[in-house]
Amino acid sequence: MDLAKVCIKSTFFAFQYQFYEQTEGAVMGSPLSPVLANIYIEAFEKKALESTTLKPKCWYRYVDDTFIISPQGRNTVADFLDHVHGIHPDIQFTMEVEKNPALPFLDVLVERKPDVQPPPNPETGDHKQLDHRAWIISEPRYLAQELAHLRTALRGNDYTARNIERAIRGRHMPMEKQEYLATTYLPYVKGCTDKIGRLLTKRNMNTVFSSVYIGQTGRQINTGLKEHKSHLKNNNSTVAEHRADTGHTVDLSEANMVGEDFGPDYTEKH
Repeated sequence: MDLAKVCIKSTFFAFQYQFYEQTEGAVMGSPLSPVLANIYIEAFEKKALESTTLKPKCWYRYVDDTFIISPQGRNTVADFLDHVHGIHPDIQFTMEVEKNPALPFLDVLVERKPDVQPPPNPETGDHKQLDHRAWIISEPRYLAQELAHLRTALRGNDYTARNIERAIRGRHMPMEKQEYLATTYLPYVKGCTDKIGRLLTKRNMNTVFSSVYIGQTGRQINTGLKEHKSHLKNNNSTVAEHRADTGHTVDLSEANMVGEDFGPDYTEKH
């Protein structure tokens, strides 16, 4: 602390063989001066913003450049500047207002566009990405605070409470395992066993589907199996396409006949 005081109070400098003492501000050229200046300006900003009725919509500062948006309109900006000048007589600001409507700030041209904002689209998953970052970056002791801030920000952008909670709870909160009365195993047949599965679910019974191919032929089953084996080898059948698309394994040794019809149209189903 004593060394810090020496650095702060040692404000002597030489100019044209004459020694002078700086009576205002931090020491020029000292590595400690930018830190002290930033600490003081933060206190200066707080006092200026808390003591005015012309509060800006935003106040962004980088070192000694400040960007603000005044919701009260252009006519009140001069009054706000006079208020800021009254905080400390030696800290004065220059002001530049937007033109056409744009304003350069830190070598970047900031443009004001019509106030048209598209409604939030939950399908884009932007809110889910923000939620994911909060979970993987935040320290455990700050996670609840960060999630509360995220909820507030999303509500301010018109996201519904349902979409917000689905993003936060659905990804990270463990789901309770449902207890079923029984589990049934059925081959999946669209329009048939899927309807059975829905009926069983309503009665608290779990359904596990398995993929089964059912074909129909007018020839002997062994002939059909030989053809399927050849087609699978050469990848030139619908069964072969299904295997390629899904990665399923086709085991012809498990093939069975499920029914036969010896009527006018003699067929075997396998």
